[in-house]
Amino acid sequence: MSCNLERRGVRTRLRHAAIYTAALVATVVALFVFAAPRAWRWVVWVPAFLTAIGFLQAATKTCVLFGAWGVREDPTTVVRIDDAAERRALLLRSVAITASAALIGVVVAAVVHAV
Repeated sequence: MSCNLERRGVRTRLRHAAIYTAALVATVVALFVFAAPRAWRWVVWVPAFLTAIGFLQAATKTCVLFGAWGVREDPTTVVRIDDAAERRALLLRSVAITASAALIGVVVAAVVHAV
């Protein structure tokens, strides 16, 4: 399995995921503290999705945008992937990561909505 992120890219995704985790927690707390209508609780999908996609990209060492663009990080810059099979595999993995993060966001939002 080929990856398209180096260590610095993984660290960046983890940092973003931590920030979005804080935003998710703050959003949930604010919704309950201010007694927002139940329908507003679905808004947690956004930070839940961003948190999930950050952690998933770091875990798989795959940037979904880089996968869509057919590029990878190297130690100094971003380079095009010449191998068509590798580009396709990274594109499919990027789609799977995005779909998984979207599903995680929906599940988190549904749980918050149900509480």
